[in-house]
Amino acid sequence: MEKVRCLAGIFYGILAFVRIAPKLKIINLVNQYSFGMFLIHWLVQEYLVPYTAQIPSIVLQVLKLFLPNLVVCIFNIKNFVLAL
Repeated sequence: MEKVRCLAGIFYGILAFVRIAPKLKIINLVNQYSFGMFLIHWLVQEYLVPYTAQIPSIVLQVLKLFLPNLVVCIFNIKNFVLAL
């Protein structure tokens, strides 16, 4: 019975987040540049991977690879692609 309550709590938490998520500014920002990020993120990651491989924690490696990749991709799309 305790597992059912825990799963129900997780389920309702996910439902609450799904209702809030479309209103977040970061979701709209990523959505605007998603196709461009899809096209160039591998190129950006080739340059960032050597710097993240030195970190011993996998979670920190992923975060250090994801966040700069997001920023660099949005910066490049905004300044170089949309300026054409």
